Amino acid sequence: MTGSHSRAPQVTRSELPNQPEAGSSAPSSGAVDESAFTGMFAGHVGVAAWELWVACGHRGGSPAYRAGFAQRLRESVNAMAVMREALPTWVTWLKA
Repeated sequence: MTGSHSRAPQVTRSELPNQPEAGSSAPSSGAVDESAFTGMFAGHVGVAAWELWVACGHRGGSPAYRAGFAQRLRESVNAMAVMREALPTWVTWLKA
């Protein structure tokens, strides 16, 4: 399982349509409930678990391949920290 794997493009908040800034009111389109946040977070946890599994060598691959997954894991953990920091905003939206 060696080889080059393309990485997902990095997208900034300004490139996403209808994304409110932190601290703003809930988006006006669509329902807002706890399943939105928990679903996103659960997805990130699942991806991080896979990245850890591959980085540890359980799927084979060269040291460079595993190191790439270790880097992706660090990025995933950072993304989850950002989501955790956004939790007060989500709570505000859910109370609205």
